[in-house]
Amino acid sequence: MASIKVSDLKFSYNRSVVLNKLSFSLKEGKSLSIIGPIGSGKTTLLHILNNEYKYTGEVKVDGKLEVIYSDFILNRKTVKSELNFYKKLNKEDLKVLDEYFNISLLLNKSIDKLSLSDKTLIKVLSVSVTKPDYIALDNILNNLVYKTKIILLNYLMEQGITLINVTSNMEDLLFTDYTLCLYKKIIAVYGKTMEVIKNEKVLKRIGFNLPFIYDLSIQLKLYGLIKKETVNEEKLVNEIWK
Repeated sequence: MASIKVSDLKFSYNRSVVLNKLSFSLKEGKSLSIIGPIGSGKTTLLHILNNEYKYTGEVKVDGKLEVIYSDFILNRKTVKSELNFYKKLNKEDLKVLDEYFNISLLLNKSIDKLSLSDKTLIKVLSVSVTKPDYIALDNILNNLVYKTKIILLNYLMEQGITLINVTSNMEDLLFTDYTLCLYKKIIAVYGKTMEVIKNEKVLKRIGFNLPFIYDLSIQLKLYGLIKKETVNEEKLVNEIWK
């Protein structure tokens, strides 16, 4: 399985430093969220991981990485031809996609007639069938309606594809094992997602609110209504109604 290691990474554009002395590693099979203010270098980091920019330092991506940027385009006129763009699908591929997404209902549709959610889904699926080790999404996961998002995340996990997700939605952090926060050219905080979320002072100083369920559980704990913080909505409700 794949792993990622970044050591003393520095990247400059037009003599201006964009990323400075970044070092982190991601264990094999562990998913990652990347957050940070606008202009903090999140998309730039994806370009570097994808070996598109020159840099100093060391970047090692052990395995196949596919990146889908926010300005992605679709290459064909119909869903079926788009899904076949990177790899011609066989019956088994279509069967799996149909089990998760009822893809047979979309196959003959025109790309122009699709919603943004469906266009995003088709783009991710067309890449996923090539079986990369990693799929990196550049702030597009929230294009999907919630139900489709959850199904897609389960699909990627069961296909053995590790997610790297650049996001501005703090709720999305709860879908990944690790979180990396960029701020003023450096890594402000990095670690297991729950450990990062608990670093409330740093996140709020940078301008991020905590995920809603976790923030609510903190408030309820302060009032003695629950005993422990949680990110699980069902557990929170059960604790309140004990």
